Amino acid sequence: MAYFSKSLREKSGGEPTSLRLYRSYVQALDWLFPPQCAGCGKPGSHWCTESQASLRRISEPHCTSCGLPNINIELCDSCQENSPTYVEARSFAYYEGDLRVALLNAKYRRDQALGLQFAQYLDQLLGALKWKIDAIVPIPLSKGRVNERGYNQVEIYARPLALMEEIDYLPKALIRSKETLSQVGLSLDDRWSNLENAFTAKARLLGQKNILLIDDVMTTGATLASAAKSLVTAGAKNVYALTMARAVPEKSKGP
Repeated sequence: MAYFSKSLREKSGGEPTSLRLYRSYVQALDWLFPPQCAGCGKPGSHWCTESQASLRRISEPHCTSCGLPNINIELCDSCQENSPTYVEARSFAYYEGDLRVALLNAKYRRDQALGLQFAQYLDQLLGALKWKIDAIVPIPLSKGRVNERGYNQVEIYARPLALMEEIDYLPKALIRSKETLSQVGLSLDDRWSNLENAFTAKARLLGQKNILLIDDVMTTGATLASAAKSLVTAGAKNVYALTMARAVPEKSKGP
């Protein structure tokens, strides 16, 4: 069952009631915990105008499958060699500067207002893509990392995005069934091997739905590909993927 039923999706002032209530809750937290920018540390807002201006959006040309930027052929080398199970994956901006700092901070500071801001970016990107989506699934953390942090940072983006899109939110449809090593510092081949059979999907929650996977950062795409494979195997009709940021080699960053 989805976390947010269709009965909650009544419009109020041009915005779904559930999203309006969520936004009010997040704004109320600022009275208790005065905000500071997650990117630069400037007080007064969760994501200041300077940090917003520093974002570099990812645009064409890019790989039509994984969205790797500055690729002048239809499929990048990686997607030609290992065709992902997801239909398409896209990222909002380059993983650099204030965005990189903000996403790292979000792993250890549960900034729901920042998540709401970033969900708006993803909503904007999703609107341009015009994918047919039935439900949103966040990439899960291992039990060890959840116990360490107390939450899954991806959910602070994925949950409000589901409210904005007025579609089902299924955080329990996918679990990380294998304790994997950190991907940081691993070679390309080791990253793919590390994520092999790392996820288990729950068929009863999928039912031929078109699933949107959400993660914070995409590097090689190994995590998304492994998760998508599990979802499709369990009965998802199609899987798409969005991330806030894309980490790319220096030569692919462009001007």
